[in-house]
Amino acid sequence: MSKKKKTPFFSSILKCDHKMIGTFYLVLAIISGLLGAVFSLLLRLKLDDINLAHLNGFLSTPSDELWLFILNISHAIIFIFFTLIPALMGGFGNWFLPLMLGAKNVAFPKLNYLSFGLLVTSFILTCIMGVIKYSGFEASILGLSAIYLAAFSFIIIFINFIVTIVTMRAPGLTLSGLPIFVWSILIASFLGLIYVPAIIASIPHSMNFLFSMRNIETDVQSFYLMMWFYTHPELYVLLLPAFGIISQIIISFCKRALWGERFVIVAMIAMGGMGLLSWMSDLFRFNGFGLGSLHFVLAPPIMLTAMVFILGSWFMTLLKSHLSLQIPLYWVFGFLVMLFMGLISMAQFIYVTWFEYNLGSSNYIAHFHYLLSLNAVFAIFAAWYYWLPKMTGYQSSSLISKLHFWSFFIGSNAIFIPQYLTGSDLKASYLIAVSLFGASLSGVSVFIFLYNLADTFLRRRQSKPYPWGKGTNTLEWQLPSPPKEGWILVPRLSK
Repeated sequence: MSKKKKTPFFSSILKCDHKMIGTFYLVLAIISGLLGAVFSLLLRLKLDDINLAHLNGFLSTPSDELWLFILNISHAIIFIFFTLIPALMGGFGNWFLPLMLGAKNVAFPKLNYLSFGLLVTSFILTCIMGVIKYSGFEASILGLSAIYLAAFSFIIIFINFIVTIVTMRAPGLTLSGLPIFVWSILIASFLGLIYVPAIIASIPHSMNFLFSMRNIETDVQSFYLMMWFYTHPELYVLLLPAFGIISQIIISFCKRALWGERFVIVAMIAMGGMGLLSWMSDLFRFNGFGLGSLHFVLAPPIMLTAMVFILGSWFMTLLKSHLSLQIPLYWVFGFLVMLFMGLISMAQFIYVTWFEYNLGSSNYIAHFHYLLSLNAVFAIFAAWYYWLPKMTGYQSSSLISKLHFWSFFIGSNAIFIPQYLTGSDLKASYLIAVSLFGASLSGVSVFIFLYNLADTFLRRRQSKPYPWGKGTNTLEWQLPSPPKEGWILVPRLSK
């Protein structure tokens, strides 16, 4: 009797295949994204409940404030740690970084599995915290364990990607010839390697605020310093790969090089550097005016200039290009709208100093979501529809995909545009109703995406080798769809 052959699935697992691990990350991102969407909807409902109560002359109770705090923290942690980073870095990074470099795998395949295992364990511990009754001490242990595991997982990813890019490029592929997406992963990985180890060292003391609250005055300061030291560069770890994805898609559909590509890379490096240093303004927030105020005045114009240049580069590339409006481009244009809204609101920070601005205001929350988190989500969906034919060999339904885009685009804008209008002549009850409608429509878009996902794999519409035309000339598109084996022989490139 002949031995049974191993199925491709288990064969890929035993080989520590980067594509399989990338798929695992994307599955984790979908699961956690659904959970995060539930928290987001509950948060929106609770906020609208409290706002309506205020309009009727009632004050919010301590239990309402506690619920808001829990939902807000849960929503942020789930989306950032387990949805956005796993999708952008772990998912698409693992899938396409080696393929774009002409490498057979990442530099450390087994550590790649370890990284995913640590992140899944962290996700499970985070979920346990939310469903099990615990004391302050038990919560501290679970919380610290979850954060440490996620942090070590990210450190492994960053090291793995940096070593892969530096040492495993195909012969003839120089740093100057790297695709813009690879550059964005490289910059984000260096940025992550700087701030994640530092945040690990500061967690134990500052977590006292979140779980035990023994010394409120000291712990509030420590907690906010830790939170902003982590979140400032973290936001750019999300934004930089998103910029790389959008740039890559624009290049493919325009069938031309990105206008001023080298300067775009320099602008991305400047964004990462200023994002790493922008937490300093929080340090001086607790110590009066001075250098912190000056830094906060100078940092936004530098970051704004870098972003405007990148945005200008995209528009110059799109100019006079004969585009065929396909599904990935819908998400690209949605990304551009979100970025434009975020940049307009960011301009006010040039004229408003740190100490005059309320970070808890609805205006700032809308700015934060437009500039960073919504952009990351639009980039993820753009990458999903762009690389789906390469990953699966299947094409999604054009009609359902468009319905998914428009429902999410209208819904997300309906949520956050009213927050810019707070304090205007419009009645607050109208703004709350519009925001609630947007949250509901965004929730519907989630179900449309899941239906589209099931429809794609059940109907199995075969994709063309080059579904987006001749502009898809990076190395991953030179392989079959799906690329089951990857690069068996390392390609040799010439100018």
